[in-house]
Amino acid sequence: MDTENIKVAVRLRPFNSREKERNATLVINMNGSETRITDPKNAESVHKFNFDYSYWSHDGFKEEENGYFSPDPSHPNCNKYADQKKIFDDLGLGILHNAWEGYNSTMFAYGQTGSGKSWSIVGYGNNKGIVPQFCEKLFEEIEEKKQDPNNATDYQVICSMLELYNEKIRDLLSSTKNENLKICLHPSHGFYVKNLQQIPVKNFEKIKELMNVGTTNRTVAATNMNATSSRAHTMFGITFTQKFENTAGTMSEKSAMINLVDLAGSERASSTGATGDRLKEGAAINKSLFTLGNCISALAKKANGGNIKVPYMDSVLTKLLKNALGGNSKTIMVAAVSPADINYQETLSTLRYVNRAKEIKTMAKINESETDVLIRKLTEEIEQYKTMMKSGNIPMMSDTADLTEEEKRELRKEIEEEYSNILDENNRRIDDIRKTYAERLKEAEERAHQPAEMRKAMVQKKKTVPYIYNLNMDPQLTGHVFYFFENSPISVGKDVENAICLKGPSIAGKHASICQNKNDWTIEPTDSNVRLLVNGVQVTSKTILHHNDRIVFGTTQYYVMVHPKKSARDKTAYPDITFAMAQKEIGIHSGIDMNTLLEEDLLEMLPAIEEVNAISKELDAKKVFSLMLNNQSEVQVQVTDTESDIEWIWSRQEFLNRKYIMQEVYQQFITGENWKLPQDKDPFYDDPTTPYLIGSVEIFLKSLAHGIDTKQVSDIIDCSARKVGTIEVHLIPCGEDSKDLIDSEESFFSEPEERLNKNLHFKIKILQAYGLSNRFTDMYCSFKVYLGETEHKTDKISGTVNPKWNFSKMFSFKMVTKQLIDYLTSETITIKLWGCHRSSKKDNDMTQVPSISEPVQQSEDIEPRANQAKFLMELHILKRKQRKQETKLDAIKQMIELAEKHEKTKLSLKLIKSLFESTTQQEIDANLQLISQEKDDDLESTTKSLTDADKSSSSKVSIRDLRKENRKSVNNSSLREII
Repeated sequence: MDTENIKVAVRLRPFNSREKERNATLVINMNGSETRITDPKNAESVHKFNFDYSYWSHDGFKEEENGYFSPDPSHPNCNKYADQKKIFDDLGLGILHNAWEGYNSTMFAYGQTGSGKSWSIVGYGNNKGIVPQFCEKLFEEIEEKKQDPNNATDYQVICSMLELYNEKIRDLLSSTKNENLKICLHPSHGFYVKNLQQIPVKNFEKIKELMNVGTTNRTVAATNMNATSSRAHTMFGITFTQKFENTAGTMSEKSAMINLVDLAGSERASSTGATGDRLKEGAAINKSLFTLGNCISALAKKANGGNIKVPYMDSVLTKLLKNALGGNSKTIMVAAVSPADINYQETLSTLRYVNRAKEIKTMAKINESETDVLIRKLTEEIEQYKTMMKSGNIPMMSDTADLTEEEKRELRKEIEEEYSNILDENNRRIDDIRKTYAERLKEAEERAHQPAEMRKAMVQKKKTVPYIYNLNMDPQLTGHVFYFFENSPISVGKDVENAICLKGPSIAGKHASICQNKNDWTIEPTDSNVRLLVNGVQVTSKTILHHNDRIVFGTTQYYVMVHPKKSARDKTAYPDITFAMAQKEIGIHSGIDMNTLLEEDLLEMLPAIEEVNAISKELDAKKVFSLMLNNQSEVQVQVTDTESDIEWIWSRQEFLNRKYIMQEVYQQFITGENWKLPQDKDPFYDDPTTPYLIGSVEIFLKSLAHGIDTKQVSDIIDCSARKVGTIEVHLIPCGEDSKDLIDSEESFFSEPEERLNKNLHFKIKILQAYGLSNRFTDMYCSFKVYLGETEHKTDKISGTVNPKWNFSKMFSFKMVTKQLIDYLTSETITIKLWGCHRSSKKDNDMTQVPSISEPVQQSEDIEPRANQAKFLMELHILKRKQRKQETKLDAIKQMIELAEKHEKTKLSLKLIKSLFESTTQQEIDANLQLISQEKDDDLESTTKSLTDADKSSSSKVSIRDLRKENRKSVNNSSLREII
């Protein structure tokens, strides 16, 4: 048995087009096996990771004439660049070697959606990924070995492909509709999928064909089921068997299972929703990836000596990958990461995730046994289970004493079903062993003959007949569904009698009609209420379809028009269409500012909003969803109950999490299943008594850094950037005894730096709000202060639109640091105003829900209002600063007059500095009283000006020079000059 750690490789891709448009910066650096990621907000925060391989594929390459990306000798990163060949040589050849030796192997592809997983695993065009290179090389070596006339070994390659979505397994190579295969446990071989197609192949071309079939089936399912591919895991399995005569003269077989796993987007694993979302644990979609993370953590702790249970049984994915994670397999994990600062959090999460995996150990063994012994063992197991089932002598668990008779019968039934599955699997294995590979190949080719001929005919038809093909957010699933324009007219809709039958939200029974007009094809909606877009614009009348036009039926069905003759005539005029391009043009025509930093989020959210609104309408959920921009910094979703007019605000992540559950519910609805969920699991439901964020206000803290009080009256702004009221907040310095220091001697103005390493005490008083809506009750405010996790809240006030809280909270800092000073001088606190909706609709005065473009336009007023509040704060500080200067100048004037009164010609520098640095009137008076005790020092004949005063505390300053300096200070201390 060969024990080794899971190998981990990280690969960095180039910037994609969207990252380039947003002027993204590079946050990843690689040196040898080390990967470093730098926080774009804090250059000193660098996380370092060491992996088995760190592959730099960000730059340093050129495109060859055949499309292959190879190292560019003219680029400084030429030697650093890792091309597809380098990746395969390091990772793929090892898997190939293991397969010949009889070891099982597994390769995971992990990373954020769009991070380049498919590029490494599958590749595109001549840039072949690990899978096609492995398959090509395997068959090349098989053919080489067959050339040896003394080699009588029989080589067999069997393929399977499945998709795991929402804890359900689909066979992607099956022509029958078995969408939910069962996973079973065999006592000798571990977990397996019952009735999963195992298809023999004789060359690499057949494997490519099968992978194409599987991808097409994924696309059709995603289109029909309204499912999202980024939430599905895909597993492509290859079983390589060598049958030969051993030294004893008996037949043996050596087998290796190679599993290539494309995991769902890793950003979905980090969070299933906002904090406190009651549905975050209920989304089965996330269960597999979440459990995989738990298994990796448990296995890492176990490898370091911990005694911990590994939760393989908690999800379907981890059951299937049990061997790969901690059993009989040699395993590699390939993490694909984005180079961009805008994906920093997701990339850091990915690196941390796979960093744990490298500690896991697996115990691979060579899978070799004599054929006769294997058949005999399987036959004995069959007879053993048959006897137990026939006699009814089925062993039960030892702790069944507390079970009722009904529960015992159910348990016995489950065990009998498990035994039956084992019998079926053993019989299948015996048939596979006894049946020759030639026989299995013949059967597979007969089954595949008709579909293969249809695919060939389709390829030819695409050269001459106009058609539309599907567009998907996953590039792998784009271009796998085709509808040809052969007859006119062509009806489109969800009714089965339509020529093009589409399913999904907002698809009408008769949705659109496509007709031929000489050499052109036109499209028009069959009803004025249907959603039909061409190039992002709503179609209201007959419209000509041109080559490369983007068509959207309903909210989820995206297609591209193809005119073969026109495209052949001028290829340069027609760029490749992507899903992002189609989304962007919809966004432009919906009023989205494409220059906003939130463009990416908006483009993602806009179609999602349209989709859930369509689902809500079909399910009669009585909810309307609309996009909101929170001060241009965050995309949120406003949810409105159409019966009560009660509103909720969901974060982007909470909305996306619930959207996936809504899609599951909708799928059950259209397939006739029981789709209604209990209230606690209903993705449309929110507690009407949940506090609603009415608005917020930013309060500047700079006055506290100067030790002065300010009263700020500021506008309360809601998530749509509308003013919803006014709030009065008072910031007050105070003593340790909590006594307010307002215009007192103790609140004497000071510069922020003077407060370093001293105590600081202040109060935040939230007095009152004015002019709020009468549709809210139980209104209160909340806020956090300086690195604090504690949320401070006022009392709840009801029955008024002008709530008076008179709230006061004292904050104390025993040692003022530079960080605290920076916080007070440059940051704000956000005070959030919350309230509960009144239950009666007639009491509400809700205004029209804004369109997506309105928040962007209205939010332009926020900046001037914020600048005005900041200006008033600065002006207040400057006035207090002038008052301080005037007080000190008055003190110096008094000092000069007292010195002349006592006939002093000189004063000590120490006394002058002490007077100048006084922070209260009491300190000033105490220093003035010391003047009478001053003595002229004849030994110190040299007078010193104020500018030289810091050279010696024992120096003397003449009263004449002091009066001269005082006159200069007075002339330069006007408020106009200070400003």
